[in-house]
Amino acid sequence: MIREEWPEFTEEQFDDLIDRERIDWRFIDGELFVLDNFLDSLRVYPKEVPGMRPDSTDGIALRNEMLKEMESQNGLARVITLKASLSVPGALGRPFALGFPSRLPVVSSLGSRFST
Repeated sequence: MIREEWPEFTEEQFDDLIDRERIDWRFIDGELFVLDNFLDSLRVYPKEVPGMRPDSTDGIALRNEMLKEMESQNGLARVITLKASLSVPGALGRPFALGFPSRLPVVSSLGSRFST
């Protein structure tokens, strides 16, 4: 995939990007897999992948703005919301144990309580 865009790209460069955590990967059944969008993720580091097309103009402007803000404040924080679901194949209708505490805090007008 990457050689379509950057023909001179070597296996050593690939290994180096993995070692420096620029490419997100997983071992599945003993085989290395990378995320489908790993090329777009690499565009965030144009100096490290000079043979690739640059990020879109919008992406570059947004990144540069964020980097300026990070430099001026010695860091950057954002609030994000994550949504997740949990499914256990074959467990439908049968009780199962979670691998983490199942009590979650509940916030109400009376203050914070723990629900069971």
